[in-house]
Amino acid sequence: MSQIHALLNPKSIAVIGASADPKKTSGLPVSYLLKHGFKGPIYPVNPKATEIQGLTCYPSVEALPEAPDVGLVLLNAKRSIDAVRSLAKMGCQAAVVLASGYAEAGEEGLALQDELKEAAGSMRLLGPNTIGLVNLSAGIPLSASGALEVSELPKGSVAVVSQSGGILGALLSRAAGRALVCRR
Repeated sequence: MSQIHALLNPKSIAVIGASADPKKTSGLPVSYLLKHGFKGPIYPVNPKATEIQGLTCYPSVEALPEAPDVGLVLLNAKRSIDAVRSLAKMGCQAAVVLASGYAEAGEEGLALQDELKEAAGSMRLLGPNTIGLVNLSAGIPLSASGALEVSELPKGSVAVVSQSGGILGALLSRAAGRALVCRR
């Protein structure tokens, strides 16, 4: 499986920094994966929990039972680097890093971003400072966006790629609210 295919269609997902509180931003991704029907294993990672939303929680990336296809990293800029390094070392195909505080934050952030890229090695990175990605066709929300609160994500034949997570979230929630679905 290519790294891009693994990112867009992962068979397993680790959520690093997952919160046991499904209402917190760091608790939302596990909720959304469950709510929108992700079929593969979901591995929450948090050293302070043993279970999150009925799923076994692991204390570290190194404790995971297998290398996930994708690691969704919900940690701050500095801690994300260690998580990405651990994911790459175990053979993860791609990581999504939501944290800000990298190149957009000036020279110090640029140095952190270089460190993040080095930590990833040949593993694919989406981010940093991203809202993530959503594959509606496969029921794979790799995001903490509130736009995923909708009860059903309509599937269609249109793909949207945006530099702005806010714009993309607005498009997704407004389309779902108006029951806009593209059919062939």
